[in-house]
Amino acid sequence: MAKKLSPTRQAVEGELMTLEERFWSKVDKSSGPDGCWLWTAYVMPNGYGLFSIGGRGRSMKLAHRVAYELNHGPIPVGLTIDHVKARGCQYRHCVNDAHLELVTRVENVMRGEGFGPMNAAKTKCPKGHPYSGDNLFFDDGYRKCRACVRARCRAYSKRLYAKETV
Repeated sequence: MAKKLSPTRQAVEGELMTLEERFWSKVDKSSGPDGCWLWTAYVMPNGYGLFSIGGRGRSMKLAHRVAYELNHGPIPVGLTIDHVKARGCQYRHCVNDAHLELVTRVENVMRGEGFGPMNAAKTKCPKGHPYSGDNLFFDDGYRKCRACVRARCRAYSKRLYAKETV
């Protein structure tokens, strides 16, 4: 009976696979050099692929980070990998190096589609006043429109004064 090989000892034509060979064997490159190369092994519910480094019970790494490190070396502390939509990347489990870029965490978040980037892109308050110059101030980390705050204070004062005179 043949000996069963662990995932890190998978054989290709009688030889052991290197980490790099094992990694790229789990990638679908059928979309060509400019398309998304999709991770075909385990994909987490959030859409990112996972790759096991060293077999069972060992560390798991995000597949797109492993792809970047295989081509460029270690990712510097304080930086992260972004899937760049402008380069055609549509999937979180894409590992095409041409779609990946080294960026800061803030830049990665601001390129996303969450509330942070949507609100940061706004240049005017809901009433149409500009978020700039003397009209802009920050309160507990949030942008505020000085004209709107003044209008709310005036309206509140009028309501208070009206109650006192009745």
